[in-house]
Amino acid sequence: MTLSDNIARLRRQNGWSQEELADRMGVSRQAVSKWESGQAVPDLDKIPVLADLFGVTADVLLRGEVPGEKPEPAVPSPDDRPQTTSDCNARRLTREEAEDYLARRETDSVRIAVSTFLCIFAVIPLLILGALSEVPAYGIPGNTAVGIGLVVLFVIVAIAVSGYLYAGFRNTPYQWLDQDPFEADADARRAVEEREARSRSAHARLSAAGAVLCVLSPIPLFAGLIADGDNDLLLVVLLCSMLFLAGIGVTFLIISGVRQASIHRILKTGDFAPKNRAANRLSGTISTVFWLVATAVYLASSFATDDWGHTWIVWPVAGVLYAAVMNLCNLFRRT
Repeated sequence: MTLSDNIARLRRQNGWSQEELADRMGVSRQAVSKWESGQAVPDLDKIPVLADLFGVTADVLLRGEVPGEKPEPAVPSPDDRPQTTSDCNARRLTREEAEDYLARRETDSVRIAVSTFLCIFAVIPLLILGALSEVPAYGIPGNTAVGIGLVVLFVIVAIAVSGYLYAGFRNTPYQWLDQDPFEADADARRAVEEREARSRSAHARLSAAGAVLCVLSPIPLFAGLIADGDNDLLLVVLLCSMLFLAGIGVTFLIISGVRQASIHRILKTGDFAPKNRAANRLSGTISTVFWLVATAVYLASSFATDDWGHTWIVWPVAGVLYAAVMNLCNLFRRT
Protein backbone atom coordinates (compact mmCIF):
# COMPACT_ATOMS: atom_id res chain seq x y z
CA MET A 1 0.00 0.00 0.00
CA THR A 2 1.16 3.53 -0.70
CA LEU A 3 1.63 6.27 1.87
CA SER A 4 -1.55 8.00 0.68
CA ASP A 5 -3.55 4.77 1.08
CA ASN A 6 -2.14 4.22 4.57
CA ILE A 7 -3.00 7.74 5.73
CA ALA A 8 -6.60 7.36 4.51
CA ARG A 9 -6.92 3.84 5.99
CA LEU A 10 -5.51 4.72 9.40
CA ARG A 11 -7.57 7.88 9.59
CA ARG A 12 -10.77 5.94 9.00
CA GLN A 13 -9.72 3.28 11.51
CA ASN A 14 -9.44 6.02 14.14
CA GLY A 15 -12.85 7.40 13.18
CA TRP A 16 -11.51 10.82 12.26
CA SER A 17 -12.65 13.11 9.48
CA GLN A 18 -10.06 14.84 7.35
CA GLU A 19 -10.72 18.06 9.24
CA GLU A 20 -10.14 16.36 12.59
CA LEU A 21 -6.83 14.92 11.38
CA ALA A 22 -5.90 18.34 9.99
CA ASP A 23 -6.55 19.95 13.38
CA ARG A 24 -4.33 17.41 15.13
CA MET A 25 -1.56 17.99 12.60
CA GLY A 26 -1.90 21.78 12.48
CA VAL A 27 -2.55 21.84 8.72
CA SER A 28 -5.56 22.54 6.52
CA ARG A 29 -8.11 19.94 5.42
CA GLN A 30 -7.03 20.54 1.83
CA ALA A 31 -3.50 19.41 2.76
CA VAL A 32 -4.83 16.15 4.24
CA SER A 33 -6.99 15.63 1.17
CA LYS A 34 -3.94 16.02 -1.07
CA TRP A 35 -1.97 13.53 1.05
CA GLU A 36 -4.71 10.93 0.70
CA SER A 37 -5.21 11.53 -3.01
CA GLY A 38 -1.48 11.32 -3.73
CA GLN A 39 -1.29 14.91 -5.02
CA ALA A 40 1.20 15.78 -2.28
CA VAL A 41 3.18 14.08 0.48
CA PRO A 42 3.66 15.23 4.07
CA ASP A 43 6.88 17.01 4.97
CA LEU A 44 9.51 14.71 6.49
CA ASP A 45 9.07 16.23 9.95
CA LYS A 46 5.36 15.35 9.86
CA ILE A 47 5.85 11.64 9.20
CA PRO A 48 6.80 10.78 12.83
CA VAL A 49 3.92 12.94 14.09
CA LEU A 50 1.45 11.09 11.84
CA ALA A 51 2.82 7.74 12.95
CA ASP A 52 2.44 8.70 16.63
CA LEU A 53 -1.11 9.90 16.06
CA PHE A 54 -2.07 6.63 14.36
CA GLY A 55 -0.18 4.49 16.91
CA VAL A 56 2.05 2.81 14.31
CA THR A 57 5.71 2.99 13.38
CA ALA A 58 6.94 5.28 10.65
CA ASP A 59 7.94 2.17 8.65
CA VAL A 60 4.37 0.83 8.72
CA LEU A 61 3.01 4.24 7.77
CA LEU A 62 5.37 4.56 4.82
CA ARG A 63 5.47 1.00 3.45
CA GLY A 64 2.42 -1.04 4.24
CA GLU A 65 0.08 -2.86 6.59
CA VAL A 66 0.83 -4.33 10.00
CA PRO A 67 1.80 -8.03 9.57
CA GLY A 68 -1.23 -10.28 10.02
CA GLU A 69 -3.69 -7.44 9.69
CA LYS A 70 -6.67 -8.10 7.46
CA PRO A 71 -7.21 -5.58 4.70
CA GLU A 72 -9.76 -2.98 5.68
CA PRO A 73 -12.94 -3.05 3.57
CA ALA A 74 -13.45 0.13 1.68
CA VAL A 75 -15.93 2.25 3.64
CA PRO A 76 -17.02 5.50 2.04
CA SER A 77 -16.25 8.56 4.16
CA PRO A 78 -17.85 11.99 3.83
CA ASP A 79 -14.35 13.38 3.34
CA ASP A 80 -13.59 10.94 0.49
CA ARG A 81 -15.80 12.91 -1.88
CA PRO A 82 -14.20 14.26 -5.08
CA GLN A 83 -12.42 17.51 -4.40
CA THR A 84 -13.77 20.66 -5.96
CA THR A 85 -11.61 22.97 -7.97
CA SER A 86 -11.42 25.39 -5.03
CA ASP A 87 -10.25 22.59 -2.70
CA CYS A 88 -7.55 21.25 -4.97
CA ASN A 89 -6.40 24.66 -6.19
CA ALA A 90 -6.16 26.61 -2.94
CA ARG A 91 -4.32 29.86 -3.49
CA ARG A 92 -0.61 29.67 -2.76
CA LEU A 93 0.98 32.26 -0.48
CA THR A 94 4.55 32.93 -1.59
CA ARG A 95 7.42 34.05 0.60
CA GLU A 96 7.38 37.52 -0.94
CA GLU A 97 3.66 37.91 -0.21
CA ALA A 98 4.06 36.62 3.35
CA GLU A 99 6.92 39.02 4.10
CA ASP A 100 5.03 41.96 2.59
CA TYR A 101 1.90 41.10 4.59
CA LEU A 102 3.84 40.81 7.86
CA ALA A 103 5.66 44.09 7.19
CA ARG A 104 2.32 45.84 6.63
CA ARG A 105 0.83 44.39 9.80
CA GLU A 106 3.90 45.36 11.81
CA THR A 107 3.43 48.99 10.78
CA ASP A 108 -0.34 48.85 11.16
CA SER A 109 -0.06 47.34 14.65
CA VAL A 110 1.34 50.66 15.88
CA ARG A 111 -1.36 52.61 14.04
CA ILE A 112 -4.14 50.43 15.48
CA ALA A 113 -2.64 50.62 18.97
CA VAL A 114 -2.35 54.43 18.87
CA SER A 115 -5.93 54.70 17.61
CA THR A 116 -7.11 52.57 20.51
CA PHE A 117 -5.11 54.68 22.96
CA LEU A 118 -6.77 57.81 21.54
CA CYS A 119 -10.21 56.26 22.09
CA ILE A 120 -9.32 55.70 25.76
CA PHE A 121 -7.70 59.13 26.11
CA ALA A 122 -10.63 60.94 24.46
CA VAL A 123 -12.75 60.90 27.61
CA ILE A 124 -10.01 62.47 29.79
CA PRO A 125 -10.57 66.14 28.71
CA LEU A 126 -14.31 65.71 29.30
CA LEU A 127 -13.72 64.33 32.79
CA ILE A 128 -11.27 67.07 33.77
CA LEU A 129 -13.43 69.91 32.40
CA GLY A 130 -16.46 68.47 34.16
CA ALA A 131 -14.56 68.37 37.44
CA LEU A 132 -13.23 71.92 36.99
CA SER A 133 -16.76 73.21 36.40
CA GLU A 134 -17.64 72.01 39.92
CA VAL A 135 -14.92 74.21 41.46
CA PRO A 136 -16.16 77.82 41.80
CA ALA A 137 -12.61 79.20 41.74
CA TYR A 138 -12.24 78.26 38.06
CA GLY A 139 -15.52 79.86 36.99
CA ILE A 140 -16.24 77.41 34.15
CA PRO A 141 -19.99 77.00 33.50
CA GLY A 142 -21.07 73.36 33.56
CA ASN A 143 -22.66 73.43 30.08
CA THR A 144 -19.58 75.08 28.60
CA ALA A 145 -17.28 72.48 30.14
CA VAL A 146 -19.38 69.58 28.88
CA GLY A 147 -19.71 71.15 25.43
CA ILE A 148 -15.98 71.72 25.02
CA GLY A 149 -15.23 68.28 26.43
CA LEU A 150 -17.58 66.59 23.97
CA VAL A 151 -16.12 68.50 21.02
CA VAL A 152 -12.62 67.42 21.99
CA LEU A 153 -13.84 63.84 22.55
CA PHE A 154 -15.39 63.60 19.08
CA VAL A 155 -12.35 65.16 17.39
CA ILE A 156 -10.00 62.67 19.05
CA VAL A 157 -12.32 59.74 18.25
CA ALA A 158 -12.52 60.91 14.63
CA ILE A 159 -8.71 60.85 14.42
CA ALA A 160 -8.70 57.36 15.94
CA VAL A 161 -11.33 56.11 13.49
CA SER A 162 -9.30 57.46 10.56
CA GLY A 163 -6.36 55.43 11.86
CA TYR A 164 -8.46 52.25 11.97
CA LEU A 165 -9.79 52.88 8.47
CA TYR A 166 -6.34 53.53 7.03
CA ALA A 167 -4.99 50.36 8.60
CA GLY A 168 -7.91 48.41 7.13
CA PHE A 169 -7.33 49.98 3.70
CA ARG A 170 -3.67 48.95 3.75
CA ASN A 171 -4.73 45.40 4.53
CA THR A 172 -7.14 45.23 1.56
CA PRO A 173 -4.71 43.39 -0.80
CA TYR A 174 -4.56 40.52 1.72
CA GLN A 175 -8.22 40.22 2.68
CA TRP A 176 -8.26 36.93 0.78
CA LEU A 177 -6.28 35.39 3.64
CA ASP A 178 -9.48 35.53 5.69
CA GLN A 179 -11.91 34.82 2.87
CA ASP A 180 -10.36 32.20 0.57
CA PRO A 181 -8.66 28.85 1.23
CA PHE A 182 -4.91 29.23 0.94
CA GLU A 183 -1.72 27.31 1.58
CA ALA A 184 1.63 28.92 2.39
CA ASP A 185 4.36 27.28 0.36
CA ALA A 186 7.29 25.66 2.15
CA ASP A 187 9.59 28.65 1.65
CA ALA A 188 6.96 31.04 3.04
CA ARG A 189 6.31 28.82 6.07
CA ARG A 190 10.01 28.62 6.87
CA ALA A 191 10.36 32.41 6.64
CA VAL A 192 7.33 33.01 8.87
CA GLU A 193 8.44 30.40 11.42
CA GLU A 194 11.89 32.01 11.57
CA ARG A 195 10.28 35.41 12.06
CA GLU A 196 8.11 34.01 14.84
CA ALA A 197 11.18 32.59 16.60
CA ARG A 198 13.01 35.93 16.36
CA SER A 199 10.04 37.94 17.66
CA ARG A 200 9.09 35.60 20.50
CA SER A 201 11.09 37.43 23.18
CA ALA A 202 9.89 40.87 22.03
CA HIS A 203 6.31 39.59 22.04
CA ALA A 204 6.74 38.32 25.60
CA ARG A 205 8.19 41.64 26.79
CA LEU A 206 5.43 43.72 25.21
CA SER A 207 2.71 41.44 26.55
CA ALA A 208 4.19 41.44 30.05
CA ALA A 209 4.63 45.23 30.11
CA GLY A 210 1.09 45.78 28.86
CA ALA A 211 -0.43 43.40 31.38
CA VAL A 212 1.53 44.93 34.28
CA LEU A 213 0.50 48.48 33.34
CA CYS A 214 -3.16 47.49 33.06
CA VAL A 215 -3.11 45.71 36.42
CA LEU A 216 -1.26 48.51 38.24
CA SER A 217 -3.10 51.44 36.63
CA PRO A 218 -5.75 51.77 39.43
CA ILE A 219 -3.08 52.24 42.14
CA PRO A 220 -2.95 56.08 41.86
CA LEU A 221 -6.73 56.22 42.22
CA PHE A 222 -6.71 53.95 45.25
CA ALA A 223 -3.94 56.06 46.79
CA GLY A 224 -6.03 59.19 46.25
CA LEU A 225 -9.04 57.61 47.90
CA ILE A 226 -6.93 56.79 50.95
CA ALA A 227 -5.16 60.16 51.14
CA ASP A 228 -8.04 62.55 50.41
CA GLY A 229 -11.26 60.83 49.43
CA ASP A 230 -13.30 64.06 49.63
CA ASN A 231 -11.36 65.99 46.99
CA ASP A 232 -13.41 65.32 43.84
CA LEU A 233 -11.03 67.20 41.53
CA LEU A 234 -8.06 65.18 42.77
CA LEU A 235 -9.98 61.93 42.32
CA VAL A 236 -10.90 62.86 38.74
CA VAL A 237 -7.25 63.68 37.96
CA LEU A 238 -6.17 60.35 39.43
CA LEU A 239 -8.92 58.58 37.47
CA CYS A 240 -7.54 60.18 34.30
CA SER A 241 -4.04 58.99 35.23
CA MET A 242 -5.47 55.48 35.61
CA LEU A 243 -7.01 55.68 32.14
CA PHE A 244 -3.73 57.01 30.73
CA LEU A 245 -1.67 54.17 32.21
CA ALA A 246 -4.22 51.58 31.15
CA GLY A 247 -4.21 53.07 27.65
CA ILE A 248 -0.43 52.66 27.40
CA GLY A 249 -0.76 49.07 28.62
CA VAL A 250 -3.45 48.34 26.04
CA THR A 251 -1.22 49.89 23.37
CA PHE A 252 1.57 47.43 24.17
CA LEU A 253 -0.86 44.50 24.17
CA ILE A 254 -2.34 45.47 20.81
CA ILE A 255 1.04 45.90 19.11
CA SER A 256 2.09 42.48 20.32
CA GLY A 257 -1.28 40.88 19.57
CA VAL A 258 -1.65 42.18 16.01
CA ARG A 259 1.86 41.06 15.07
CA GLN A 260 1.39 37.62 16.57
CA ALA A 261 -2.05 37.26 14.98
CA SER A 262 -0.62 37.96 11.52
CA ILE A 263 1.93 35.16 12.01
CA HIS A 264 -0.69 32.72 13.31
CA ARG A 265 -2.98 33.58 10.40
CA ILE A 266 -0.35 32.46 7.87
CA LEU A 267 0.69 29.35 9.83
CA LYS A 268 -2.96 28.54 10.72
CA THR A 269 -2.09 28.04 14.36
CA GLY A 270 -3.46 29.38 17.63
CA ASP A 271 -6.67 31.35 17.19
CA PHE A 272 -6.49 30.81 13.42
CA ALA A 273 -6.46 27.02 13.53
CA PRO A 274 -9.48 25.71 11.59
CA LYS A 275 -11.22 24.47 14.74
CA ASN A 276 -10.95 27.91 16.42
CA ARG A 277 -12.00 30.24 13.61
CA ALA A 278 -15.78 30.03 14.13
CA ALA A 279 -15.38 30.47 17.89
CA ASN A 280 -13.20 33.55 17.37
CA ARG A 281 -15.75 35.17 15.06
CA LEU A 282 -18.44 34.63 17.71
CA SER A 283 -16.18 35.99 20.47
CA GLY A 284 -15.35 39.06 18.39
CA THR A 285 -19.01 39.84 17.79
CA ILE A 286 -19.88 39.41 21.47
CA SER A 287 -16.94 41.62 22.51
CA THR A 288 -17.97 44.40 20.15
CA VAL A 289 -21.59 44.36 21.29
CA PHE A 290 -20.60 44.19 24.97
CA TRP A 291 -18.31 47.23 24.90
CA LEU A 292 -20.74 49.27 22.81
CA VAL A 293 -23.42 48.58 25.43
CA ALA A 294 -20.99 49.44 28.25
CA THR A 295 -20.14 52.75 26.56
CA ALA A 296 -23.83 53.55 26.09
CA VAL A 297 -24.52 52.80 29.77
CA TYR A 298 -21.61 55.00 30.86
CA LEU A 299 -22.65 57.96 28.72
CA ALA A 300 -26.35 57.62 29.57
CA SER A 301 -25.73 57.41 33.32
CA SER A 302 -23.22 60.29 33.22
CA PHE A 303 -25.53 62.65 31.34
CA ALA A 304 -28.58 61.60 33.37
CA THR A 305 -26.92 62.13 36.76
CA ASP A 306 -24.39 64.81 35.73
CA ASP A 307 -22.01 63.04 38.09
CA TRP A 308 -19.01 62.34 35.88
CA GLY A 309 -16.79 61.99 38.92
CA HIS A 310 -18.51 58.77 40.01
CA THR A 311 -20.00 57.15 36.91
CA TRP A 312 -16.50 55.95 35.94
CA ILE A 313 -17.28 52.95 38.15
CA VAL A 314 -19.07 51.57 35.07
CA TRP A 315 -15.70 50.65 33.53
CA PRO A 316 -14.20 48.41 36.24
CA VAL A 317 -17.60 46.75 36.66
CA ALA A 318 -17.79 46.23 32.89
CA GLY A 319 -14.30 44.72 32.92
CA VAL A 320 -15.31 42.13 35.52
CA LEU A 321 -18.56 41.36 33.72
CA TYR A 322 -16.72 41.03 30.41
CA ALA A 323 -14.49 38.28 31.79
CA ALA A 324 -17.58 36.48 33.14
CA VAL A 325 -19.49 36.82 29.87
CA MET A 326 -16.60 35.52 27.75
CA ASN A 327 -16.05 32.54 30.06
CA LEU A 328 -19.75 31.68 29.92
CA CYS A 329 -19.68 31.93 26.12
CA ASN A 330 -16.68 29.62 25.93
CA LEU A 331 -18.38 27.14 28.27
CA PHE A 332 -21.56 27.27 26.18
CA ARG A 333 -19.58 26.75 22.97
CA ARG A 334 -17.76 23.69 24.35
CA THR A 335 -21.01 22.23 25.66
